[in-house]
Amino acid sequence: MLQLPFRATILSTSLAVPFILLGITSRLLGLSKEAAAYSTSIMSLIMVAFRIPVVTAILFRSNEINVAASRDEERERKRQIELREALERRNQKNRKPPTTLSTKINTNISDPLPAVEC
Repeated sequence: MLQLPFRATILSTSLAVPFILLGITSRLLGLSKEAAAYSTSIMSLIMVAFRIPVVTAILFRSNEINVAASRDEERERKRQIELREALERRNQKNRKPPTTLSTKINTNISDPLPAVEC
């Protein structure tokens, strides 16, 4: 999740280095303020032209990775549900039907009653 902001930060920082170097060189060379402003604006256009496609490519790559991970998680979740249901069906099939009181009474009705003396 944090890969995209981290990569974008690294990219923006690495693209800021030429601005710093440009400022230092313009001061050392004694360029006029107008020349420094022109070079800075050209450098910023180059930076924007380079940064936007790279960040977009990173974004789409990161999105594809997240979609694949979500797809794998969903597949595993459905597999676990199917395994649970199959286990429940197997347990129900192997389970003996419970003997109830009515079945015991019905089997004992055919037996003759013992003679009782009064």
